[in-house]
Amino acid sequence: MQSFWLLLSTFLTTLTYALVKLAPEGTAFYDIFLVRSAFMALVILVIAAVSKTSLKTRHPGLQCFRILCGVTALCVNIIAVQHMSVVLFQTLVFTAPLFVAAFGMARGVLLKRFPDPGLLLTIAAGFIGVLLVMRPGGADGSLPFIALGLFSGLCSAATGLTLRKLGSLGEPIIRTVTWFAIGCLAAGIVMFSLFSAESALSLFTEPVMLAIGLTTVGSQLAQTQGWGHGKPLLSASLQFSAVPFAALLGWAITSDTPQALTWAGIALITAAELASGLIQYRLMSRKPTVIHHTPL
Repeated sequence: MQSFWLLLSTFLTTLTYALVKLAPEGTAFYDIFLVRSAFMALVILVIAAVSKTSLKTRHPGLQCFRILCGVTALCVNIIAVQHMSVVLFQTLVFTAPLFVAAFGMARGVLLKRFPDPGLLLTIAAGFIGVLLVMRPGGADGSLPFIALGLFSGLCSAATGLTLRKLGSLGEPIIRTVTWFAIGCLAAGIVMFSLFSAESALSLFTEPVMLAIGLTTVGSQLAQTQGWGHGKPLLSASLQFSAVPFAALLGWAITSDTPQALTWAGIALITAAELASGLIQYRLMSRKPTVIHHTPL
């Protein structure tokens, strides 16, 4: 049953980004961000209220850093997916495990620990795949937006490391997720107030925008259910189902057809990401450390 919830979450998340490409022409990223943040905050605040979770935190600095990285990643995601195929976007976003592995290896070198050869190989293979995707003149999207997709992966890696630290310090998952939802909503309201020429009513009643909000809600609920009641390795592995989902939805909704070398790069990145996650899980399982996961 856990597999069902995780696959549903991944499908709905991918569908959300496919719908972003169908938003009315000229829709700004901050308008889409506001709609997603409002729906997400509604769900998370209800969950926090039902669970009677206190929002008092002893680590406001880490919570703020997590919010900053998360808000940046979500905004960049919207901008990037508006300018490239959905499958290419999802692949670049999932470079986060490669960045996490690279950070871990760099730290190990500083501590004079020899890096795991398998991890070194997966990182090299993953970034060779990135080079195949980013080749000048042959990629599905322009280089600046591909670079944004990679930057989103970097932000996601920083978010993951911060979440791991918060978990090790005893911060409840619901508290962390609630502060993130509040931070997203506040950022969305500020950007909308400063830059948007749209009315809030028109945004929340436009059919595609409404669909984006509803799929966001569905994905968050399914993520919470899946991550909260299952094994971390299975949860992490099933996240990569986003890539085939993105290929299918991209073809069905926007007729995205990446070139052959781009597909080769996508396949290499995906394989490297999955292998990197498995190796990191194996290495961490040797340590008596409890890893806390979050659906956001």
